[in-house]
Amino acid sequence: MKSRLLTLLSAISMVASLLVAAPLPAAASSHEATVVDEEALLTALANDAIESIVIASPGFTITDPVPVARDVTIKGIETTAEATTLSVTSNSPALVITAGEVTLERFAISGANDRKASGGGIAVHEGATLYLHEMSLYDNFAGEGGGLFL
Repeated sequence: MKSRLLTLLSAISMVASLLVAAPLPAAASSHEATVVDEEALLTALANDAIESIVIASPGFTITDPVPVARDVTIKGIETTAEATTLSVTSNSPALVITAGEVTLERFAISGANDRKASGGGIAVHEGATLYLHEMSLYDNFAGEGGGLFL
């Protein structure tokens, strides 16, 4: 009986340590970056070798517009858009896409508020291409195109 109890306690301890200390999923390749804050996102976007960026924080906050000027995929870590939200805390667009083919997958953009500009959530400039897959844009405001301006 005592050995069964010790085995059970050992198993519970092992599972608990896995749950508490579970690391973020590793990047699939050297062409993918996992980010948890605005600074890491900007660093990943500045590295042309990174083709895919995973937002690994469910409550991701940005304070300034994030410029995107190259081919890249940015995606939430979860399987639904509502699981990861990019919240904007300034009176500016969240993402300003000026060039390249940009794919956004499985996250939400909320809180962008720039009533003087075009594109509260996402502003896409001429010459850039945007693909949206399982995205949610809500509570974004702008002079034109509160959630999305093309």
